[in-house]
Amino acid sequence: MLQLAAQVAEDAAQVNRRREKEGAAPLRLGIGVHFGEVLVGNLTQSSHIEYGAAGPAVALAQALAGEAVEAGGIVLSQKAVASLRMHSEAVTPGCGSSRLGIRRS
Repeated sequence: MLQLAAQVAEDAAQVNRRREKEGAAPLRLGIGVHFGEVLVGNLTQSSHIEYGAAGPAVALAQALAGEAVEAGGIVLSQKAVASLRMHSEAVTPGCGSSRLGIRRS
């Protein structure tokens, strides 16, 4: 999971380098990582159907992504760090060229 987040951040950095060469403003991206139970499925409105996820875990991941935009990288919840460690995925600041932060709350 963390490798995927780092790859997305690196891809965004490449896009921003290209945009800079073209004189366009950079895109701001933040990646929030959290683990938890969510409700997923088709969310219907009168005009369209959209697949999505909802629940407290989604809300926290969105909040972490907002923090990550300001930090310019990836922010993980403590629960995400614990889950990654339990599944033997390394959690080290500076993963790839992305900035990694851990929110302690």
